[in-house]
Amino acid sequence: MEILIFLNKPFIVENSLVSDLNILKKHPYIALFIGIVGFITTPIQSQTPLQAPNSALVQGVNTPSTQAQSSRLYLDGLEALANESYEEALTLLLEAQKNNPNQSGISYALSEVYFGLNETNNALFYAHEALKAEPLNSWYRLQYANIRFAQGYYQEAVKEIELVLTNQPNHRDALLALVETHTQMGFLAEANTIIQERILNKKSTYQSSLQNYWDRRQWYLQLYRNYESLGDDEYAKITLISWSEDYPYDEEALELLNNDQSANARGTTETKSKSIELVQSTDSESTFSPGDFVGARDAIIWLNQRYQQIQKQIQNSNENLNQNSSSSLDLNNELLEKTLILNDKFPEQGEILNLLAELNYLLGNTQEAKYYFSEAVKSPGSREEKSEWFRKLGELQADDQESESALRSLSLSTRYNSNNAMAWAIYAIVLVQSNPANPDAKNAILKAVELEPNNPRILEKRGDFNEAIGNEQEAITWWKKALDLGVRTSILQQKISQYD
Repeated sequence: MEILIFLNKPFIVENSLVSDLNILKKHPYIALFIGIVGFITTPIQSQTPLQAPNSALVQGVNTPSTQAQSSRLYLDGLEALANESYEEALTLLLEAQKNNPNQSGISYALSEVYFGLNETNNALFYAHEALKAEPLNSWYRLQYANIRFAQGYYQEAVKEIELVLTNQPNHRDALLALVETHTQMGFLAEANTIIQERILNKKSTYQSSLQNYWDRRQWYLQLYRNYESLGDDEYAKITLISWSEDYPYDEEALELLNNDQSANARGTTETKSKSIELVQSTDSESTFSPGDFVGARDAIIWLNQRYQQIQKQIQNSNENLNQNSSSSLDLNNELLEKTLILNDKFPEQGEILNLLAELNYLLGNTQEAKYYFSEAVKSPGSREEKSEWFRKLGELQADDQESESALRSLSLSTRYNSNNAMAWAIYAIVLVQSNPANPDAKNAILKAVELEPNNPRILEKRGDFNEAIGNEQEAITWWKKALDLGVRTSILQQKISQYD
């Protein structure tokens, strides 16, 4: 599961040269591998930060034969890591570490491997070992920050990234990491400030002018989308104007600017009127035309309204809430197709991605649902929205026995919104299933009930929690409390009948 790997998330561009550069950026020491593959038995000299961490080297061996063996293991391990063959990389790098136990570069590589295996505690240990050896190494510190963020420690991640930028204010990947971290946490205003004041208003020191060209236009695009998500039309338009001035032949900038000008020309009243007309006519097949939607907000309003209408129609039918009936599937499939079209027109909109996940889940496509929830959490959205998206993602991961990924998602859900009772409840159950002795599990379920003591779903989850720890009688007590509130009657009766 991918929540946020800001070091391994290059901008998406269509130029193959830039893509090649990003492949090297994904694991910085791949550049080292390419540069020294012909000199395996020779002591390796340090590289620049753009090629690899200074100490991602194999030094300090006692004999030429030991040095050659260690170098070969190390380089083979890096190649396996580049190919995402994590188990193979782990075996090779651990063997290389036996010959060079104090080598920080091997520790750094091991941290990457464990992170790829979703073993964040081991990844943190080796990142810390590398950082202890070279506290000023920017790559090591960014890797450490990346892991801490993945574990849910937002403030600590920001602090570590800022330490890199203290020494290297124009460090490209550190700036990218800082923006991504704020964006992932829903702090779009903070992300925009960094983009404007510390990136677009300063000249990049990155060596490739081609990379800098694509970077700047992508920063403009992200800045525009952030303002759009914040509902700040004025600054969204200012961003478009600056973008088109810097890139007068950029088709995407020109198209967005033309759409904005067309909307203004029609007038605010007409635009609102059109939005209302679209929403009110959601049940008519003939009314759907992607061209009718000027902005993402219009599309989101229409889709949400249509989704609510379909679910109400299913509930009011004679099929007794059967989501798997042919007519229900047809209605949900129809909306899924339209949502996919609007997702293509308005990409990276969290609310649209969330709807795609919901519809796929209703249609039984759980893997697709997980994919779209994982995309939604990477998109702009309010903290409450992101909390719900992470909760739903974590719940699906737990259902697929992906315990570590589920715990990470659910932890982030509670951090985005500490009042999300359902997130606390599910987090408690997954925690206790992973480790029955974990004291945090009981604290989490108590927090959930404290937040919503009269919510039957929360009371049911309290019963599920007690069942997970082997206290069936206490589970029955809570299920009966939920049953008294008249929700999910058949499901609760079935749970109780197992032990009565």
